[in-house]
Amino acid sequence: MSYRKIAVFPLIWAAFFIALAVVVPADARKALFITQTDLSKGLATVGCFIAAYAFERGAYMRRAWSFNAWCYLLLLLRDLAINTFPPDATLFGMKNVALAGGLVFVANIASCVGTAMMARAWTTAGLVLPGSLSARIGVVAVAILLAIGISGSDLLVDGRALLGGDLASMHSVASDLGDIIGLALIAPVLLTAIAMRGGVLTWPWAFMTVSLVCWLLYDAISIIEHFLPGHEVAARVVRESFRTLACATECAAGLLQQRVITAPIDAEDAPAAE
Repeated sequence: MSYRKIAVFPLIWAAFFIALAVVVPADARKALFITQTDLSKGLATVGCFIAAYAFERGAYMRRAWSFNAWCYLLLLLRDLAINTFPPDATLFGMKNVALAGGLVFVANIASCVGTAMMARAWTTAGLVLPGSLSARIGVVAVAILLAIGISGSDLLVDGRALLGGDLASMHSVASDLGDIIGLALIAPVLLTAIAMRGGVLTWPWAFMTVSLVCWLLYDAISIIEHFLPGHEVAARVVRESFRTLACATECAAGLLQQRVITAPIDAEDAPAAE
């Protein structure tokens, strides 16, 4: 599969589910969204593992992609547990709600580690990030403030609930912390993608950046929809579309990484040098 065909895949995948969400009856949308989320996280898991195993055992990038793959796999297992069993069911000696919270906690740690490793890949490749040091610090600072602004309020609410004994808030707290750290890493991942411009490695890093931006928009819409009474359905469709696109672009990033490592480069696929 060519670079461009892989690149178009996330748009087709997201458009397919948007079309389904528009045409299916209202009482069928919940099941559609659950299926859509599970399939998309499954795709992201497969794409990241494919990228990881394109590298030799012990390689830096193999570990980075593996952490991202385990993040999506654990989130998928959490969804399956929540959607299959009641919260008070006992699984592996734990209440389902506690197990789900633990899975989300570990998944977010894996995501933060994997994304941080991706953001630092420029050091192992000997690249020079674009812009002056002060400009790069400024971009990172803006990303951190944006992440806190979007997910900080949720963390406060969910944290109070958890401290008050609501175990169901455990996975929300873990997710909020992971969102803040993950979104703050958009800036260094983007800077790495820019540093790689003109080469085929632009493809996976660019799609990794797009995935993180889609997660940012997903979180932002989760906040905005509370201020749009009467438009909850439309907001939910848009929000789920961004989550689907985030997972699909992560999958595409992994497939593009694998192609860069193992497949010959077609001139028509390679990005134009600047």
